[in-house]
Amino acid sequence: MNLQENINRIKEMMGVTESDGIDQAVIEITKPLSFMPLKYYYQVVPYWKTKQDTIFISKGGVSKGGVGKTISTKNIRVLRVFSQDEEQEMMDYLNNLREHN
Repeated sequence: MNLQENINRIKEMMGVTESDGIDQAVIEITKPLSFMPLKYYYQVVPYWKTKQDTIFISKGGVSKGGVGKTISTKNIRVLRVFSQDEEQEMMDYLNNLREHN
């Protein structure tokens, strides 16, 4: 499951339509996790989820079968928040972080 499919699945679970305009946050996972490639330490999540106690993150790409984990929001850092109409800029920012780290 790719990133966009994950975003769409989360929106569907929350009952959000495209016109609702949920802000997305690019986060960095600050606590090491076993069997997780370094590039996935940067992820996109709904911004409002960063204000809760826990957050669901993906531990890998399609080859991992979309395996996820719930972690404490104390173990993440919000790097940047994007509005829904800035999706391309968000993806460029995320890809840039993943390439350089």
